[in-house]
Amino acid sequence: MLPPRKRVIALVAWLLGSAVASAQPPSLDQPLTTESPGSRREVVYGEPIDGGTVIVRGEVLSPPHKVGQRGRDVLINDVVVARLPGSRDEHGRDRPDRSRVSPNQFVANIETRLYNGDVLVCFDERTRVFCYSGDDPYFLQALAKAENVEERVLAALDYAVGGYDDGGSARIPTSQWRSALADFEPTESLSQYLEDSGFLEEDEDYLPEDDEAYQRSDPTRWMYALNVAGMLLVVVSAGKLLGNRPESGIPWAQIVESPEAIRLSREATMMIVLLSGFDLVATLLTDSAGGFTELNPMTGSLLKNPVMLAVFKLTATCLGTGILWHRRKYAGAQQAAWWMCFLLTLVTIRWVTIQSLFYV
Repeated sequence: MLPPRKRVIALVAWLLGSAVASAQPPSLDQPLTTESPGSRREVVYGEPIDGGTVIVRGEVLSPPHKVGQRGRDVLINDVVVARLPGSRDEHGRDRPDRSRVSPNQFVANIETRLYNGDVLVCFDERTRVFCYSGDDPYFLQALAKAENVEERVLAALDYAVGGYDDGGSARIPTSQWRSALADFEPTESLSQYLEDSGFLEEDEDYLPEDDEAYQRSDPTRWMYALNVAGMLLVVVSAGKLLGNRPESGIPWAQIVESPEAIRLSREATMMIVLLSGFDLVATLLTDSAGGFTELNPMTGSLLKNPVMLAVFKLTATCLGTGILWHRRKYAGAQQAAWWMCFLLTLVTIRWVTIQSLFYV
């Protein structure tokens, strides 16, 4: 048992030692941290998505894809693909700026595009593009073949002008592309992806004969000549129609044997044959070229068998013109020939317009 004086001295010494110990700096073995307990956030992932493709800095991520968010970071399979605009709070934690972009909407848009089978290509935390399924190999192939940054930027502008559809800007400036593509290099996984897509075939697999065979079988290569022929037919037919008008106001059964009337009937019948032949050839070529829908139900059903359509068209034309020629001295036949030639001229004008807009 210490005397009272020594007990007071011991108590004061203990208090001074505690104060000095609490004032000493921490050891170098103890790292400094600005985060309070619980400031670190876990990634909140959504449901796994088996569809779509994600390529981050040239690496193809393995499915399924889980899109999640942690603060301002948007991650797919633990890889950061985007960083949302925002700031840090007083505890050092990232907080997105919800007035500029909704994190939930941002993540939902990415999940929807992947669910639809689209391709997300990320170059850095700011630069990313979405490509529709089937279109991405062209863009990635152009980047893989580019030899310098300028060629990569041009490829990006050519194939990715639509930007991305996940809440970000629809246009990416060239300065941002140049920064994002400065160190871009195709990885093994990206090369394998392009090869599986059929875009990295060896040059020896290509044969010039294949291109020549395609050109020989391509129906659109005849469209230009057919279009020129159609324009010439329209000019000739319009000239004959304007230069020869049938007499009006007389009974159809009345016989008109004047040289002008007979010439009108003969020339109109000849133009009917030529214009009908043009309509047949234009129908067959346009249907074989694709992107054509026949509104005439009878002709539409016969288009499945081009031979039957040709036989039907030629038979109907020969039968009709034969009747007109046999009755060419009658006023009714002369007027019918003129109007039939006029209608077929309008049909030819329509064909020339369609071919000029879509096929030539």
